[in-house]
Parts: sequence; structure tokens; C-alpha cells
Amino acid sequence: MARGQRASVRNMSFVLILVALGVAAVAYAWNPGSTVPGRAWSRLAMIIIVIMLIAMPVLCAAGIRGFGPSSAVRFVRTIRGAAYVGVWALLFAMIAIWRFGGQRFESFRAYDQTNWTAAMAVGALTGGLALLVVLGGYAFLILATTSRHWSAAPHSIAPGAVIGLLLGLVSFALAPFGDVFPRTGGTAAGLLALLRGVMWLIAPLIAGWAATRRHRTALPSNGVGQGWRRDGAVAGLWSWMIAALVATTLTLIMMRLFPGQVTLEWANPDPNVPHGTPYEIEMSVSDAAARYLPLLFLAPLVGPALGALLSRREPLRPATDSLL
Repeated sequence: MARGQRASVRNMSFVLILVALGVAAVAYAWNPGSTVPGRAWSRLAMIIIVIMLIAMPVLCAAGIRGFGPSSAVRFVRTIRGAAYVGVWALLFAMIAIWRFGGQRFESFRAYDQTNWTAAMAVGALTGGLALLVVLGGYAFLILATTSRHWSAAPHSIAPGAVIGLLLGLVSFALAPFGDVFPRTGGTAAGLLALLRGVMWLIAPLIAGWAATRRHRTALPSNGVGQGWRRDGAVAGLWSWMIAALVATTLTLIMMRLFPGQVTLEWANPDPNVPHGTPYEIEMSVSDAAARYLPLLFLAPLVGPALGALLSRREPLRPATDSLL
């Protein structure tokens, strides 16, 4: 089989895999028979999100202007593919939490049913938009920074992705059931919260430093430096972006598999009534999962800023000087 034919088969297989993932996501989120108000908005949002996640890499492969196909560097393509799989994994984890938490509203009767129905519809719409922004933003950043038309260098992506993976795994290990901000009190809980915070602050700094400390070995042929702050910012972006994907996805999966391990919130403040009901467990899981949304929103903004702090600032000398 000729190289062009192999490439066509590979691209077609890639598209079919994306379509299969999209169909599975929509079918999983559809939840037929649900009586929860606003379900139509949720389904519409899911269809739009799936179309977007399928179309973006296809358009990149087509080489649209300013975006382009994936990098020619093999390990950058590997990081790109793994990160995009992470976006899909996050989508399925969110759907699982969405379905589980929504069970408490099936056949629910409120004191003011009309206002409650309207509020649920608005909540479904805003939740779908938030999911669209998060997943669309992550998909765009992953595809853009690893494309051939983007100026991000491989040595700025690799340290950020590796450090982000480690940060996400350690952060998940310290809070596997969603206690981002421990509410149980105690010295140990406070120290763990402090440790997580310090790790999230230090990781992009290290990534930015690692991305720029050997920048001279990656000078372009014209000898003009590309700007050290930018490489640190890209490394910081990838460190927080990958960490947020890993920590959030794994935590949501654990919360769905073991909902009884999530810190319980009382629907009724009276300590004399029974607690730990299915309604309270479903509410607790939904609220705990929602606390990860700010992290997902802030990661692409704060990560680059922190990654640039320890980046070298001085302009580079011409490449001929560095080789003497």
C-alpha cells in the first residue's frame, strides 16, 4: 500500500473513532425517560459539544489557515493525542456525574413548581454552556499549541506536559474523592490542603524554568531568539492544563464509582432526622464535582502567567556566537 493510501486509511479510521466516541457520548447523556426539567437543553448542548470535538481535529488535519496539521515531531504528536483523549475522558466523566446527580430531581415536586422548573431549565442551559467553553477551550489549546503553524517549540511543551501529569496524579492521590477544600477540620487536613496549594504554585514555575534553561540549543536558523517568556508561558499552560484534566477526570470517576466516600452534605440541617439518604448522596457528589469547574476555568489562564515568572528574559545572542 502506498504512503498516500496508508495516510488516507489512517485519517478515515481516526474520523470513525471520533464519530463512534461522539455517538457513545450523546447516547450516554441522552437518558431517555428522564423527567428532569431542562433535559432538552442538556441534550442540545451535548450534541453541539460532540460535533465540536469531532470537527476540530478534522479541520486541523485539513490544514486550515493559521492552525494546520499536527507537529512533525513524534513525541509532540503523542502528547497531542493523549491530551485529546483526556478531553474526551473528562466529557464522559462529567456525563456520569451529571446523570447520577440528576437522579434526585426525577419526579421531584417543589413548593413553587413553576419557578423551580424555570430555574432548572436555566441551570441546564448555563451548565451546557460552561461545559462547551471548558472542553472547547482545552481542545483548541491542545490542537493549536501542537500544530505546525503554531510557534510553540517542543522543548516548551514536553516539560509542561510531564510535570502536569505528575501534578495531576499526586493531587488526585491526596484528594481522590473531591475534598479540594477539606471541611472536616484538623491539622492533617489543613496541611494536605496547604501542600496541594504549594504544589500547584510551584509546578508551572519549574516547568517554565525547565523549558527555557536550554533554550540556546533550539535557536532558529536565523539566530534570532523567539522570546524566553513565551516558552515558559507555554510550559506553564501545559502543566496546569494537563494537571487539571488528570486530577478532575480521575476524581470524578472515583466519586461516581464510590459516591458514599464523598463528604456528605445535609439537605436538612436538623441533626435529629436521618442523613445519608440517596438524595443527600447525589447532592453531595454533584456539589463536590462542581468545585472543580473553577480549576478547569483558571488553569489555562493562571498556568501561563506562573510559567513565565522564572523564564529567562534577556535577549539571545546570534546562534553563531553560541556555537563558538
